Amino acid sequence: MRVRGASLVLLALCRASVFLLVVALVVIGAPVRGAGLRACTWHQVHVPQARSGLRDADLLSDGRILAVGESPLEGPGNALSMLWDGDTWRRVPMPVEGEVAGVAALTKGRAIAVGPGWNFGHAMSLTFDGEVWHRRATPTLGSGTVLQAVTPVSGTDRAWAVGAWDPGPHRGSQPLVMRWDRGGWTIALRKLPRARVLLRDVMTIDGVTWAVGSARWGSAHERTLALRHVPGHGWHIVPTPHPARFQALSAIGGTARDNLFAVGTRSIGPDDYRGYMLHWNGRRWRPVDPTRLPALRRTATLVDVAAGPDGDLWVLGRRHRAVPPDESPEYRYHLPLVLHRTGPGRWMTELLPEVPRAHPEALVAESRERIWAIGAEQFEDGAHPMVFRRC
Repeated sequence: MRVRGASLVLLALCRASVFLLVVALVVIGAPVRGAGLRACTWHQVHVPQARSGLRDADLLSDGRILAVGESPLEGPGNALSMLWDGDTWRRVPMPVEGEVAGVAALTKGRAIAVGPGWNFGHAMSLTFDGEVWHRRATPTLGSGTVLQAVTPVSGTDRAWAVGAWDPGPHRGSQPLVMRWDRGGWTIALRKLPRARVLLRDVMTIDGVTWAVGSARWGSAHERTLALRHVPGHGWHIVPTPHPARFQALSAIGGTARDNLFAVGTRSIGPDDYRGYMLHWNGRRWRPVDPTRLPALRRTATLVDVAAGPDGDLWVLGRRHRAVPPDESPEYRYHLPLVLHRTGPGRWMTELLPEVPRAHPEALVAESRERIWAIGAEQFEDGAHPMVFRRC
C-alpha cells in the first residue's frame, strides 16, 4: 500500500508539473500572439537617405507605409518622402522644398501631406496618388502660416489639418484648422479670443474630431489646449487640467470616442521636464497618475500615440540618459522609449535600441505585433533618418 500510495503521489506530481509547464508556455506565448516562443523585439531598420529626418508616417490602405520629413538641402524637390513597399524603403520625390510635418492615408493607396514649408511660415500641402506627389494650393494668412498635422475622415478622401498663423507683430499666433475635400482647402477655425495658440495634432474618431496643442492667455504660462468638433456644432474648447507652470500636448490618439489619450510634456522644475498624459473618458480630461505608470517618471516628453488593430495603445517618447562631458546637455533627453497599453491600467515599457542622439517623432501600427517608430538621428553634419520596427 505504501508503494502504491507513493506511486499515486508521484503520478500526481508529474501531472501537476506538466500542467504548470503548459500554463507557463501559454503565458510566455500570449504576448507575442501566435508568434511561437519568439518574443517581439525592436530593431533599427536601414533607410538609404542621408542628411534628412522623418517627421510623420501613416499606413496606406494598400499596406504600404508612407513617411515624410525634411531635408537641409535647398531647392525644389528636396522635401523628404519615403515609401516602404514591404521589403525596402525608397525615396519618392516631392515637388516642394522645406519641411513636411504630417501625412495621412486616404482611400485607394492615396494620401495627403502638410507642412510649414520653407523658412517655417509658408504652409504647403500635397496629395499622393499612389505613385507621385502633387502640390496643392494652400491658404496663407497674415505674415506666416504653419501646418503641423493632418488626419483623414475615415473611409473618405476628406481630411482635417491644423497648425497656426501669425496675424502680425506682437499679436501672437492664432489657431488654424482647415478642412480638405476634392475641391481644395476650406478654413474652419482661425481665431481664439485673447489667446496665443499652436495646434500640433488632430484626429477623427467616430465622427468627432479633436485638435490638441498649447495656448497662452495674456501673460500666463503655456498650457494644454484641446479643441473638439462635433458635426453641426462647430469647434469648441474642452477644459484640460493644468498641474504645472508649463505643459503642452503633442499628439492625440485612442480606440473609441470615450477612450482617448493626449500626450506631451510638462515642467517639474527649472529646465526639467517629464512626459505628460491625459485620458478622456467621454466626459472629461484627467491626467494619468505617474504613480500608476512609473515609466512616466523616466520620460522627458511623449511625442505620439497610435492605436493598434487589436485595441492596444502605443505611446512614443524620449527618456533621460547620462550625458558624457563632451556632449551637449540637450542630448540627455534623446533615448527612445515606447509605452504599450494592453488594457485598462495595464502598461508595459518597451525599450528601443539605444541610439544616443535619437529624436523619435511618430508611430505606425501596421499589425498587432508590427509597430514602426520613425524620426531622426542627430549628427554633427545634420540629421539622418531613423526607423525602428517591432517584430
